[in-house]
Amino acid sequence: MNLSHTTMTHHRFSCANPRGTHRIAYTQWGKPNNPQVIICLHGLARNSRDFDFVAAALASDYRVICPDIIGHGDSDRLSHKEDYTYAL
Repeated sequence: MNLSHTTMTHHRFSCANPRGTHRIAYTQWGKPNNPQVIICLHGLARNSRDFDFVAAALASDYRVICPDIIGHGDSDRLSHKEDYTYAL
């Protein structure tokens, strides 16, 4: 699949954690003002780029957001392993 015709952008935002803040990275596909949104979350040992082909295919109809969870892909790693919890 040729991904060159799709709109893909990279973003980051800050989140609180027990010791300060960390940044979460995400890839967004499609038009940012599209009210129809799909969020694709990767598994334990993966990252957001696993969804490039499916997100590109959906981008004409949906805004597709693919975050890197903490410690994966382009998101920050936490300095204390005990801070990696489901709540965070």
